[in-house]
Formats: sequence, structure tokens, C-alpha cells
Amino acid sequence: MRFRTPVRQSALITGAILMAAGLSACEAAEADPAVATDETVYVVEDAASEQAVADQQSISPDLPDACDLLDEASLESIVGEAFEAGEFNAILSDSDLAVCDWYASGDSYSTVQVQVKALSGDFADVRAQADTDYGDASDVQLEGADDAFVAQNGTVVEFAVGGLSVTVLHYVDDWVDLSDVTTALASVVASEL
Repeated sequence: MRFRTPVRQSALITGAILMAAGLSACEAAEADPAVATDETVYVVEDAASEQAVADQQSISPDLPDACDLLDEASLESIVGEAFEAGEFNAILSDSDLAVCDWYASGDSYSTVQVQVKALSGDFADVRAQADTDYGDASDVQLEGADDAFVAQNGTVVEFAVGGLSVTVLHYVDDWVDLSDVTTALASVVASEL
């Protein structure tokens, strides 16, 4: 599983530049005097990667790994273009919310995000909030889901299943109705829970 967010990409690029510039200032690691070597070894830690793993491990064990709920083959079959592997979103995720992002690997912009959290309260409250945030939401049928709706021109499908509230978001570079595609993605996610 890879970890990438726009902020992390910028941080990695900046970190790589700083690391390259500062590498000459690093001291050589201590070598075992019993082993003769002509190589200089530098110890460099990938703190960002370690933090991303720690962030993912801080997610409640009661929540499923959002990146396990879709795969590239399902995405390509439903959306019609190839996607990279799902990436844990450390910026949005916290102990109560697991978030995973998938990005199309082609030239067009297409992204899918799955958010999973414990359902607190009544799903009708979630729906009412969606009506406020996105405008009128419409009921949608998802096999295995207790309740579901689609909103924001089909870019958002939210459903309740087994005490969880799950949101599937799909965005492309055109503002077209994505209800059928996002609902099909949500059906795959629901079948995994």
C-alpha cells in the first residue's frame, strides 16, 4: 500500500531536495572495524513514511481498512480506465475515520475516495446533513446496505451497513452525472463489508 496525498507529494519533493542538498553534511555511519570496506555508508530515515504507517495504525481496529474495499480491477471495470493502487489518506484519516484514495493512472483526472467511520446516531441525521451540504439527496438501492443515498450530481454515495457509515466519492474533470458509476463503486464496497 502506498501513501500519497497532494500535500505529501509536495513534502516529499521538498524533502528530497533538502536531503540531496544536506547529504554532503551527513556523517558516515560507524563501520564495524572487523569488516574492511571502501564504501561510505549513510543512514537516512524516511520519517514521512514511518509517520504514515503510524497514522494508519492509529485507526480504530473496529474499522475496516478502506483500501481493502476496492481494487484496481474493479475500478477499471466500472469506471473504464486504469487506476493506481489505493493509498491511505493520512491527512483525513484519524482514529474514528479510515480514508483511502485511488487515482486514475491515465491522462484524465479521475479519483475515487472511500471513507469509513462508525455510525453514531441515526442514518437519517447523516442524510439530513447531506441534504444541507450537497442539496437534495436521492435514495439509492445498494445490496447489503441498510440505507443509502446519492448526492451532488452522483459524485457522492453514502450508505449505512453493519453499524458503519460509508461514503464513496468519485470525481472526474467534467461535471457530468456520475450516479450510476458511483453507485456501482459503492455496491462493490458494500459487498466487502
